Amino acid sequence: MKHAVCLIFLALFSFTPASSMAQGNASLFENRSSNEFEPINLAKITKIFPQIMHYGYAGKILVTFDIDLSGVPRNIRVLEATREVIFDRAAEKLVNKFRFEPGHARRAVPYEITFCLMSDRITPVLCDIQFERIGGPADPKVIVYSIPYYNSYAVGKGICGNVVVRFNVDSAGLVKKERILSSSRPGQFEISLKRALARFRFEKGNPQKGIEYKVSFSLPGKCRAP
Repeated sequence: MKHAVCLIFLALFSFTPASSMAQGNASLFENRSSNEFEPINLAKITKIFPQIMHYGYAGKILVTFDIDLSGVPRNIRVLEATREVIFDRAAEKLVNKFRFEPGHARRAVPYEITFCLMSDRITPVLCDIQFERIGGPADPKVIVYSIPYYNSYAVGKGICGNVVVRFNVDSAGLVKKERILSSSRPGQFEISLKRALARFRFEKGNPQKGIEYKVSFSLPGKCRAP
C-alpha cells in the first residue's frame, strides 16, 4: 500500500493505561494489504471519529470495497480490526467519502486504515504510520504492536519522514536496548517511536538481538519531501 489512512483523534479520557496500544490481531501489521488505488480526494477528507473513540484507543482496521464506474466506493466490508467495536463504523464513514478516478470499476479493493493519536491530543488529521522489518532475525513474532503518536509540530508543518531503529528482544518478549540508526527528520519522530516500542510485546521464550525496523510517518497529500 502506498498510503494507508490514519485518523489522529482527541483522547478526552483513558479507559485503559494502554490507551495507544493496538492489542491482538497483529497480522494487520505483518500482512499489509497491497492497494494500487488511492482516493483522489484523500487530503481533503474531514476528520471522522465517533464519540466512542473518546476512550483513546488506537488500532488498525482492514476493509474491502468495490469501486463503481463513477469512482464511488460500494459494498464496504470490514475484514479484520484490532478494535472492531470502536473502529468499524468510523472506517465505513471514512471510505464512504473516498472518491476515485472515474471510469475504472474494481471489485474487492483492500484498504488498511490506522487510527492513532497526535502528541497534543487535540487536532484530528489524516496520517499514515507504517512498520517494516528490514533487518535481523525473522523471529520472534510480534504479539502486540503500539502505534506511535504523530508529532503535532510535524503535522502543522506537513513534515513526513522515516526512522530506522535497531533493538533486542528479551526472553519475556520485551524490547531492550533500542537504538536509532537513522532519521530523515531528526528530532521529529524518535521520541514517539521509542515510547511505542516500550509497549511492544513479542512472543516469549525467543530472545533475539539486532532486529531492525523502518518506520514511516506521512500525511497523505500534505507531505514535504524528507
